[in-house]
Amino acid sequence: MQVIDSAEYFARVVWNVLQGQTPTAALKTAKRGAFDTDPYSRWIEAGLKSVGDDTRQAIKDFGQMCEVAAAFPSVVHLIAKYENDLNGALVENAMAGGDSAGRGLIVGLIVGAHVGPDAIPNAWQTELKAYDHIMGLLGNIDQHS
Repeated sequence: MQVIDSAEYFARVVWNVLQGQTPTAALKTAKRGAFDTDPYSRWIEAGLKSVGDDTRQAIKDFGQMCEVAAAFPSVVHLIAKYENDLNGALVENAMAGGDSAGRGLIVGLIVGAHVGPDAIPNAWQTELKAYDHIMGLLGNIDQHS
C-alpha cells in the first residue's frame, strides 16, 4: 500500500509543479491532508530537513535500497535540494548509489517539470542511440495535439 500511496503523493507534487509551484512548495502542499500522517509526514520532514546535508551521505543515511522508507525521504531531499538544477539532481542521485533508477525517475519528472526540457544537457539527448527515432516520435505527438 505504501508504494501506491507514495505514487499518489508524488503525482500530486508534479501536478502542483505543473500548476506553477516550486518543487519545495509542491512537496509541502501535497503533504496536506492524507499525507500529513505517519509515516509520510515523517519521511517528508526528514527529506526537507536534510537539504543542507551532503546528498550522498543523506541518501546513505536514509538507505540506498528501493524500500519505500528509504527511497521516499531520499527523493524529497533530491527534489528540494536541487529544485532548479536537474543536472545536479540526477548526477548526485546516481553518485549516491543504490536504487538510483527508481529515485531518478521521480526526481527527473518533478524537477524536469519545473525547469523544463532546456535544462537537459544537449549531450544527454543527442548522444542517445535512438535520438533520431525519439525525436521523430515526439514530432508525431506534436502534430496530433
